[in-house]
Amino acid sequence: MADTKQMRGKNGFLRRLYGWVLACAERPYAVWVLLGVAVSESVFFPVPPDALLVPMGLSRPRRALFFSFVATVGSVSGAALGYLIGYFLREPLALPLIQKLGLTETFGKVSAWYREYAAFAVAAAAFSPIPYKVFTLAAGICGVNFILFILVSFIFRGARFFVEGVLLLKFGDKARVFIEKHLVWIAILCLAVVAVIIWLAA
Repeated sequence: MADTKQMRGKNGFLRRLYGWVLACAERPYAVWVLLGVAVSESVFFPVPPDALLVPMGLSRPRRALFFSFVATVGSVSGAALGYLIGYFLREPLALPLIQKLGLTETFGKVSAWYREYAAFAVAAAAFSPIPYKVFTLAAGICGVNFILFILVSFIFRGARFFVEGVLLLKFGDKARVFIEKHLVWIAILCLAVVAVIIWLAA
């Protein structure tokens, strides 16, 4: 019973937090909130920047690509921070944070991916439905090459946000429906492309 109440309380908190993020889309300081959400989501924040990027792009389509750029810069900056926390503060901060977020099992899977498919795992992190924070912290803990991690994160995380930005610029609200309905398939397609590129380069 206690676990059920705790879960309901957590879900209620996430719904309120998600609602707050959406409400910020119409504020004058929305760009700064987008930047902050993108940075923090790469380390600990539970709401992805897409939740703010999409409504901002719908309300101001001509600035959709700028919003995509802000989300990319913030996300990669947060990725660098998450990596450094994992690399230098593994025991005192990174592992307790992963446990606190309830992502211990997922962390184990991501760590195994890094050990076997470092480059693919970094690219997959940009589109995977697995919380990005797990990939950033695990990359530092596993000692993935930092330059490779940042470079590939910038390319593929940016690709994710700029695909959304272009769709919003061109198709408006229809793009929002398409993104929400087919995001998983878009991610699978992108990952397939990444796999082929890595295979050809091997």
